Amino acid sequence: RAAACGAAKTVQRLRRSGEGRMLLVLNFRLVPLHLVVVWALPPSAASPEAAGARELLGRFVGSDMDAAERNHRLKVIPRILKGPWPIRKLVGENSAAILGRGIPVSYFPGDNELEVSVSIAASSAAQRVSKALLRAGAAVEIELGLVIEGKTESELPEQIL
Repeated sequence: RAAACGAAKTVQRLRRSGEGRMLLVLNFRLVPLHLVVVWALPPSAASPEAAGARELLGRFVGSDMDAAERNHRLKVIPRILKGPWPIRKLVGENSAAILGRGIPVSYFPGDNELEVSVSIAASSAAQRVSKALLRAGAAVEIELGLVIEGKTESELPEQIL
């Protein structure tokens, strides 16, 4: 688990600095490498229009949603800001993907945090993309959006974290 990793201590540093909000930790695993992204979630909806998405997010990070349902809802939206054309073509332009389809995902709830651990090595397609990104290295800038997919009218509109 990245959130409990003694070497990185990312979550521990955030907590020591006073961050008390719920944390969503996304850990992409391509052994021996890990890419860990941490979001500090907003305590409440910023606007009435976002209330449904905020409630859905609360269910996702809480105990109201099991792993199977989480797997069908967690979307990533990668966007290549800078990089060679083959990388742009491979990743696609703003192409949303449900993480739990074809890639094993594990969920580790913690004290005011949820870690989502994605085993990139288990998917040949995800491995190809990851290895191409690693080879491109510093020539690539990526923006990563994360969305919990809304499936009912009350869960819409979707909001990017």
